[in-house]
Amino acid sequence: MVYRATVEKFGGSVLRNGEGVSKIINAIKTSFAQGDVVVVLSAVSGVTDRLISMAEKAEKGINVENEIDFLLQDHLQLINNFISIPEEQKKATDKCKEYIEILYPMLNAISRLKELTPRTLDYIAPFGEKVAIYILTHALISAGVAAKAIDGEEVIKTNDNFGNAFPIFYECQRAFKEKILPIIKDGTIPVIAGFCGSTLKGITTTLGRGGSDFTATILGAVWPADEVILWKDVTGLMSANPKIISTAEILEKVTYAEAAELAHFGAEVLHPRCLIPAKKKDIPITIKSLFYPNKRTIINKKPDEKEGIVKAIVALEDVAQITVSGEAMAGVPGVASEIFKLMAENLVNIKMISMGSSEVNVTFVVNLEDGERAVRALKRSGNFGRVWNNVEIEDDIGVCAVVGEGMKFTPGVAGKVFSALGRAGVNIRTIAQGSSELNISFVVSRKDIPKALKAIHDATYLRAPVKKAKQA
Repeated sequence: MVYRATVEKFGGSVLRNGEGVSKIINAIKTSFAQGDVVVVLSAVSGVTDRLISMAEKAEKGINVENEIDFLLQDHLQLINNFISIPEEQKKATDKCKEYIEILYPMLNAISRLKELTPRTLDYIAPFGEKVAIYILTHALISAGVAAKAIDGEEVIKTNDNFGNAFPIFYECQRAFKEKILPIIKDGTIPVIAGFCGSTLKGITTTLGRGGSDFTATILGAVWPADEVILWKDVTGLMSANPKIISTAEILEKVTYAEAAELAHFGAEVLHPRCLIPAKKKDIPITIKSLFYPNKRTIINKKPDEKEGIVKAIVALEDVAQITVSGEAMAGVPGVASEIFKLMAENLVNIKMISMGSSEVNVTFVVNLEDGERAVRALKRSGNFGRVWNNVEIEDDIGVCAVVGEGMKFTPGVAGKVFSALGRAGVNIRTIAQGSSELNISFVVSRKDIPKALKAIHDATYLRAPVKKAKQA
């Protein structure tokens, strides 16, 4: 038998029922029989949202003690349902109460101060993960598997960008070697809280929503593991949103680059930054479901030889398009960089940009909630706010992205995409294509998104196998 080291991350949705927990335990046992395993765990589904909501209510002076009580009782019920040995039940219960009871004075302090800082929110938001690891750890022990709960703060060392922290890899590697490797060598499975980390000063941080995926690939890279498995409540990445396209298919193999594009353009199955450490160390990521384990998506650096020209078509709906135009912009150096600078200063993320060669207009797309703030920043600016420049916003649009490594080797893909859209009666407002040639993005009316996705997904010639040119 070939030894394998795996990091396995389990999503919070499967913790909600006994069948899910038993499947987690069986999956861990199977992997543990083949090698060493590190487990990363998310909070029980919905708990992080509840914690953030409680903190925001407390800032407004709303009493949330009843909500804390309900949160505690929900976790105690899970402990009673999933842990069979009374001694292990008690250990999990004591830890659960220890963590959740910290919330009472914390939220009371927020209520008195009427202030919720990003740093404080980062302290509160990961409580769900910190409680969940004790439930699973003692459930594993009850099932005869040696396990130890580890707070993510002990091993994931980050900068101090609260709410969206980035790991300091060499510090994570040092912490893994000191705190996790001895547990593994002792024949015990570390069960690590995902989503959270800490600065070098020990201050709690979080890796952004969905950050448990990122935790898993960071640990996979610093170990290093042979594979990172992300167990989800879905079977993998899809060729389109199945809620819109009923004929959408599971993508069996995807490159890191393709996965990054899909994550950026709304494939919520995957945390966008989790690909960074995996790609750096060339560690494959497998996405699969505990309930349908034979179906999966494998992400690595090697393109699928059978892949289609277009691998997937995805869309962003909650976006707005902003156009800055004016003849005074023509020939002026640094127009785009000034826009980027203004957006960064106002915490606005640019999702897509298109600029005509005449340089008299620049169009870019931002999150819908950031649209008005972006326009105000531009109009206040000395560079763009003059009367001879015009700033317009359209908030009835969406961005569609056609993704596939196969587009690099196939001439005329853009023409075929736009022909399919034209036949479907979809008007294109803006187009952008990167030099990598694996993504064509375009803006359409929001109401036309389903029609656009269907037109391209149904165009079998776009999803046919790639015919690479023979080398001379």
